[in-house]
Amino acid sequence: MRCGGTTAAKPANEEAQGVADAVRGEAEARAGHAYQRFTVTEYMTQVVAGLNYFLKVDTGDHGFVFLRVYQGMRRTSERRDGAVARC
Repeated sequence: MRCGGTTAAKPANEEAQGVADAVRGEAEARAGHAYQRFTVTEYMTQVVAGLNYFLKVDTGDHGFVFLRVYQGMRRTSERRDGAVARC
């Protein structure tokens, strides 16, 4: 990983799934429908003034969505913002 760059793609783990679960409602609201499934398959991270998560999420019938979720340095008090891209 180079300075400011992302990590290589890693298999999903509990931490990445927890981040996705925290923004699922917002992702569904932006997409305009509920997802049958919401399972992270792989993810990357990037250290900024906090941490960006780039998540590939299996949604069942709708294929995959890609989320970018920013988590501030104070994890307990920061709101998680998500951007959703559909493929």
